[in-house]
Amino acid sequence: MTAGGKDGELDHMVLTYLQERGFTESAAKLRDEAQVPTLPALTEQLRRSVRSVVGSGLLFHSPEAVCSLDRCFRKLRSWVDGALEQYRCELAAVLYPIFVRSYLELVHRELPDDAADFMEAHRADFGDSVPELTALAAVRTPQQVADSEIARTYWTGSFELKMSAYSFELLVAFVQAEQLLPFLQLLNGEHFTVVITRRAPPLDSTEFGAGAPDDGRGMHTAARIFGRVEAVNAQQATLGPLEELQLEHDAIRAEQSGAASADAPAAAAAGRAKRAPAKRARDAGGGGGAAVGAAGLAAARSRIPLPAWSRAVEEQLVLDALHRVPLSDVQLPSCCLATLLNARDSVNCAAFSNDVATLASGHADSTILLSSLRRLREQQQFTAAGGTLAPDEPPAVRTLVGHSGPVFALSFSRDDRFVLSASQDGSARLWSTSDSAKLAGGSCLVCYRGHGFPVWDVAFSPLGYYFATASHDSTARLWATDKLSPLRIFVGHLSGVHCVRFHPNSNYLLTGSSDSSLRLWDVSSGSCVRLLCGHTGAVTAVALSADGRYAASGSEDATVRLWDLGSGKEVCAYKGHTGAVWSVTFSHDEPGGGLLASGGADSAVRLWDFNAPPPLPAEGVDRRPPGCVGEYFTRSTPVLCTAFTRRNLLLAAGPYAGR
Repeated sequence: MTAGGKDGELDHMVLTYLQERGFTESAAKLRDEAQVPTLPALTEQLRRSVRSVVGSGLLFHSPEAVCSLDRCFRKLRSWVDGALEQYRCELAAVLYPIFVRSYLELVHRELPDDAADFMEAHRADFGDSVPELTALAAVRTPQQVADSEIARTYWTGSFELKMSAYSFELLVAFVQAEQLLPFLQLLNGEHFTVVITRRAPPLDSTEFGAGAPDDGRGMHTAARIFGRVEAVNAQQATLGPLEELQLEHDAIRAEQSGAASADAPAAAAAGRAKRAPAKRARDAGGGGGAAVGAAGLAAARSRIPLPAWSRAVEEQLVLDALHRVPLSDVQLPSCCLATLLNARDSVNCAAFSNDVATLASGHADSTILLSSLRRLREQQQFTAAGGTLAPDEPPAVRTLVGHSGPVFALSFSRDDRFVLSASQDGSARLWSTSDSAKLAGGSCLVCYRGHGFPVWDVAFSPLGYYFATASHDSTARLWATDKLSPLRIFVGHLSGVHCVRFHPNSNYLLTGSSDSSLRLWDVSSGSCVRLLCGHTGAVTAVALSADGRYAASGSEDATVRLWDLGSGKEVCAYKGHTGAVWSVTFSHDEPGGGLLASGGADSAVRLWDFNAPPPLPAEGVDRRPPGCVGEYFTRSTPVLCTAFTRRNLLLAAGPYAGR
């Protein structure tokens, strides 16, 4: 029997079927006639072959052995690609661990040139977007293996691969039949553990227990291979709404609803009385609150000092919530697209103020433009009617100058009085948006330096005062507007951090990185409490739902993924974009409702119903991707920014890229 032949695979399938159905006599006769060895016999035969033919450490010393290693890997890869679809997914999971371990063996044997040739010859098989290969390719000496976290993890850890019994039988039989000696030693070594399961092989790579991505090649992150994801995600996290803010809004609602009744003073006093214990508990360092939010999650008390709230801003927020339009798959939002003309090669980012009065854009020439949308429209109408603007008329567009490199991100404060910017020059700057000269309108108030590399993103806390930055130096940092040094430095990503957002209760920080993972950080302790793996490209956008239960991410792999922060598991992967996804945002809705919007390089905005599983595509009826409930196409405007207003109007912005 040829292990890679179709007849042998068919024998294994029939044999397994007979065993599972209890036809032991028929299975024994088939095994004798087809000469199909049992799994224990195959395993023991593999061990004897390794001990008798291959001595430990002899496979990687000579040039002939290195060439043999390259030929063996090509042969194994070709066999996996030609295997039946039923087995291909599980068998493909072996390729990446064997490739990485073989590369590190060459490095450890002090064969840097051979290791580099082996890496360059085969890394394309696993996609250039795998960030670990970039990190591993820089490791050329045993000392660098010890110094690199990812290389050290691969070298000292044990690969755990889950395979069905008949897939493992096929693998062992093929390796023996083809005399792939280097891999005989690796599979029999202490760094490979194969867990045999009695289930049928999965037909879809997403069902595979080791977490292979969509291409079926078996590419894993180091954290997933060594089981660290489950350990991180088992930590407790309080994801409910902020209790102090919830009580404040309840008091405002009570005062507003009782303004015309004699009970208004009593309602206000009751609201203040409810807030007092929470404040005392916070000041005394109390733990989490017991109140329950609308999502059924326990309300969270802040573990960091809270800024003073503006009464006017909070009253406006409550008013916006009362007039908010609920969204669903049958009630879609209106969408307004702001197209920036004559800015095709210069605009890097855009952001709307919370009151939708201002659009900020960051440019490659290191400037920031603040466009007053209302004033811009009024002045255009006035000049179109033949009017002439007065010399002292405030400009509709103001230019902010201060950075010494391209501006990559912008974020408005809760009250829209300030805007933060992030730049290639490694700094973040705080600007005033006021027109008043007394408040230094349009000038830089503070420059925050700490990152040694470009800062890709910046985000204000939902409560103001605090903000976070994400940088190419693989870290995210927490800042306060009145301090020049960071309060926390979050370290753990294997590559640059592209995006950052605060959790609605401000106790956590969500980051996305070019290492294809997302991390949720506790801002109080600085520890990572959730590690979300699933993307096969750099994560370029993240967002959190209004109730704090879900996170969404967009990636260069053209997918939008929804995550359950409570369990740390992926809920759904939405596939519909044809280019990188640059922005994702949730609508402001009660739990159980709302939509998710995304935009990107394909010049389209798409709406996803994240409260229901994506249905199967309907043939000949709806050409939209599964789960997509709405699409807005631009003529030629890549979408840099999407945002829902507090009343659920959908906004988008981008530069016109037409010729």
